[in-house]
Amino acid sequence: MTVLFGDLVNSTRLASERDPEEWRDIVTECLEAAGSAITGLGGYVARYMGDGVLAYFGWPTASEDDAERAVRAGLAIIETLEPLNRQLAGKISSELAVRVGIHSGWVVIDQLGTNKVEVFGDTPNIAARVQAKCAPNSVLMTSAVHDLVSSQFIVEDYGTSALAGIARPVHLYRAVAPSGVGRSWRQDGVRGATLFVNRKREFDALSSSWLSAQKGAGQYVLLSGEPGIGKSRLVGEFRAGIRDAHIWMDCAGERFAESTPFHSVTGLLAQALDRTKDERAEGQMRQLERAISFNGLDPTAMMPLIADMLNLPPAQDHQPEQVPPEEARGRLLAGLAEWVLQLAKRQPLILAIEDLHWVDPSSIELIGMLIERSADVPLMVLATARKGYNPPWQLRKTDKSIVLGRLSDDEIGEMIAGSSDIDLTEDVMARVVKRSDGVPIFAEELLSFLLEGDQDPAPHDIPATLLDSLTARLDRLGPARRVAQVAAVIGREFDYPLLRAVMPGSDHFVQSGLDALVRADLIYMQGKPPRATYQFRHALIRDAAYEGLLKSERRDLHAGVARTIGEQFPALAAAHPALLARHWSEAAEAEPAIAAWKNAGQAALARCAFKEAEEGFRQASALLERLPPSEERDRTELDLCSSLVRVLQVTKGYSAPETMQLGAHARALAERLGDVAQLVRQGARTWASIFFTGDYATAASLAKEILDIALTEGPNSSHLFFAHYAQVQARFYAGDISGVEEYFAKLSPMLDTKSISAASYLIIPIGVASRAAWQAGRLDLARERMSRAMDLAKKSGDPYAMAMALHFKGNLHWCLRAPRQVEIVAERLFALSQQHGLNYASDLARVLLGWSKSQLGRGLEGVELINQALAGFASSGAKVAITYFLTLLSEAHARAGDVGAAVQTVEDALVANPQELIWRAHTLTWRGELRLELGQPAMAEADFRNAIELARSLGHKAWELRAATSLARLLSRGGDHVAALEILTPIYSCLRRSFQTADLREAKSLMAEISRLAPVASG
Repeated sequence: MTVLFGDLVNSTRLASERDPEEWRDIVTECLEAAGSAITGLGGYVARYMGDGVLAYFGWPTASEDDAERAVRAGLAIIETLEPLNRQLAGKISSELAVRVGIHSGWVVIDQLGTNKVEVFGDTPNIAARVQAKCAPNSVLMTSAVHDLVSSQFIVEDYGTSALAGIARPVHLYRAVAPSGVGRSWRQDGVRGATLFVNRKREFDALSSSWLSAQKGAGQYVLLSGEPGIGKSRLVGEFRAGIRDAHIWMDCAGERFAESTPFHSVTGLLAQALDRTKDERAEGQMRQLERAISFNGLDPTAMMPLIADMLNLPPAQDHQPEQVPPEEARGRLLAGLAEWVLQLAKRQPLILAIEDLHWVDPSSIELIGMLIERSADVPLMVLATARKGYNPPWQLRKTDKSIVLGRLSDDEIGEMIAGSSDIDLTEDVMARVVKRSDGVPIFAEELLSFLLEGDQDPAPHDIPATLLDSLTARLDRLGPARRVAQVAAVIGREFDYPLLRAVMPGSDHFVQSGLDALVRADLIYMQGKPPRATYQFRHALIRDAAYEGLLKSERRDLHAGVARTIGEQFPALAAAHPALLARHWSEAAEAEPAIAAWKNAGQAALARCAFKEAEEGFRQASALLERLPPSEERDRTELDLCSSLVRVLQVTKGYSAPETMQLGAHARALAERLGDVAQLVRQGARTWASIFFTGDYATAASLAKEILDIALTEGPNSSHLFFAHYAQVQARFYAGDISGVEEYFAKLSPMLDTKSISAASYLIIPIGVASRAAWQAGRLDLARERMSRAMDLAKKSGDPYAMAMALHFKGNLHWCLRAPRQVEIVAERLFALSQQHGLNYASDLARVLLGWSKSQLGRGLEGVELINQALAGFASSGAKVAITYFLTLLSEAHARAGDVGAAVQTVEDALVANPQELIWRAHTLTWRGELRLELGQPAMAEADFRNAIELARSLGHKAWELRAATSLARLLSRGGDHVAALEILTPIYSCLRRSFQTADLREAKSLMAEISRLAPVASG
């Protein structure tokens, strides 16, 4: 039994400050609140003693989590004093506080009469002595309690203390807060586990990794092996051996949940909610908010995202922001990773992941992020997977990959002999050892088969395969076999209400079957019927039950499960649409399966889970082949194609062949159906694919087609916004700044009519127009537009919009040759992008940071940063602005003293994309400067003249000024001062009123110097 003893602090002094009657009322209110906290968590208030309370957990009814409930009750008692202290503020000299001591141990209970209970043993005395050791408003527990709840709470180790009247010192721990981790599935069977043999090397390896993790060096261990080889058993034995304060979190992949976004992670998040305390959505949201805040995260940003994953309605004060899916996904992943990392920093943490090969892609991405970011965090990620599975991340030097092999015959014999209560003949033992073939689970199942028999076994009675053994065991269960088969259709994990709704027969029949399966150690049970959740002890057991059904039976049962979920469990259908879709698919019901997979894809897309969304839309598209041709089928295909193109642009890239081909197919379908809205949407996605390849001419041409389509809807078509937006973008990178001004003039009035929630899409054309104005020599207009973009970003509160605004602001400072200002803006952009998981924006920041640092004397650091960014762009397939990025890298190489690399990189920049003319004149000028440094003045002069000619043809006055300044300096050094002035004077005169920049000041100074030299030359 677990005993809780609580007592008010300094009650004697506080009582002297109040009227006795008033003090009695205060104490009574305190004790009533404490009693409510205790009974609310299943405890029994044994007695109130003055200003203290004694409570039992485990009597009159015992639960498997009595110790956990007692600790939660202790923390809840402290919380109950907060409102009372607010009422008494200023009326007593100090706030009310309480000490709580908890101990678990054996007792003898004597119930005298109906209400009086006497407990014999030292457990209550130890709890009282522990309470006396407490600091005010704290919960102190003994090691006996800690061993039962160690991973459920964040604790502080108080060391060993001597307690008055207790013979031996007792180790104490202070409970700080719930860790947000629930109880795991029971690992041992009802008969107890078999002997654990020949895994010492692997066990020692896990212990070594855990020791390193405790010291602050993050660890990742992958246990792999064939099914049934003992991966889960090794993890269980490792866990059982941990005695240090720690947090244990676990989750698992599941075969039917591979397409459900964050399915594995959702299990972890659900553990943060103590559903026994408050099952209402509002209560769970409050618990979630406390857990998020406790770990240093921003509830405003994280609550809507996590609530959606848990299928909880968002709180009124935490409404979700309207942000691009990529940004929302980045925020969610970064926030979830930070949650776990912050927990680990509070107390060393082990994250155990079973069946990694079945974990959904979104959870896999998060696990990889945790591994990457935990190098200096006390976190150990321990995963199990089937042999041959390779996760998408690379092992670090400190990580381990452990492959479990089969046991020898002697080891299997030792395992069986030490676990059996019956004497097996040598012949039978030899046959069992041989049949198990070194696989522990087969040995266990064969042992169970023999133990369940009602007669002495003969060698020929022993099943030849694991499937035979499992099937035979299920057959022996009689009616319970059918319960196992129906449960297997639902999945490896299932709950009673769904099974009961699907399973024919009485409650007694179903519950008796489940009880028999639990007793036979074929399934685990968590919770209490009729609200219990069950899990097959091993995936192979579930498979054996499932394979025992005829295919026609499976289809009928899957259809029944799908229908039941859809009709009776709408919350489950909404939370796990891919699960419903799989059941309809297995039922061979094409139309409902297509609808369910489409819904699953859309739900995954809304959660920014692009891999799972891709799977959903692909599954639905594949099933379309079963439907006869019709217009309705074509519309469904168009809808699915449109959605899949959107996803592929993220998962494979805008310019990936499959993305382009599917986009073309979707456009053809839209044309055939005469669907203008879909035509525009598909055109927009195709435009994005083409634009990101750097084919700006084709992008501009397609934008014109989209404009023509939009105009068929009239001059006020909502699709005109994108048509003009696309033209602004394509024309800018192609160097057509007059075209930018033409279409921005049409677009600008529309920007004010768009919702502020779409700010990130409004910032880009304003930023582009600002750059175009600078290029044309209109600095004031460039700054005015940049201010508009920044104001809009600030008003929106959208991090992605602010990131884009900062990117363009940093670019404008780059144009103005202000490296310190570029560095300041870039550092802000990088911090914002990292905080919200904006990978593309992070790489944009690295480019600006790299250039600015190289200009400020840190050349090598600058080169590294820009190279990191280029690798990021390459991985996403983005080629936009490649000329610009390579030119800045060339400048960084030069600053680092590597002129050879600088020359090679600028050559790469000039051939990377000949269509990218917006920076070409500048790149030519920079190559000319490098050629001068290499002693090639004639080649440099050619570059400067080509740059001037190109800049003049495109109206790029800013670039013309730079190139003319460089050429004038070269000519003047050669003695041709007159020609130098003739080159520089016209562009300087054109810009001197509207372009007060460092470039103009440099040109003015050079002209003055040349003018002083020109008369000398003529004399």
